[in-house]
Amino acid sequence: MGWYSYVKAIQDALKEKLTDLSSFGGRVYLDYWTSIKEFPALRLIFQRDDTSPSTGSLDVHYLTFQVEVLYRGRATEEDKNKLMEYTGEVVDALLSDRELACACENLEVTRVDLGHRVSESMILHYALITIVVRKLW
Repeated sequence: MGWYSYVKAIQDALKEKLTDLSSFGGRVYLDYWTSIKEFPALRLIFQRDDTSPSTGSLDVHYLTFQVEVLYRGRATEEDKNKLMEYTGEVVDALLSDRELACACENLEVTRVDLGHRVSESMILHYALITIVVRKLW
């Protein structure tokens, strides 16, 4: 298996897990946002592959992905709490199967950031969830 196939298999396993989340209705994008008509939505971004030597001819790869949760709302505590609910749903789903159905050795959520962007017509609440997937390859 080449590097592309290996990374793609992990990305596909993550996308499948995220697509199964009922709150997002299949609105999972890879790398780029397209025209978003419904919220909430998710974007999965592959960021990097860090490698360290292991035994023999194998290396340990640490693939870093970011999941962006996007929710359109108002500047209220209720909407911030709703974003936190969506974020919790994503984190819980990821941690429920740390091996991604045997696609990797371990998955960890290493960071969650919350914020918002203000425009004239809306407030976009977002969460950035950083995931590190470890794979011996």
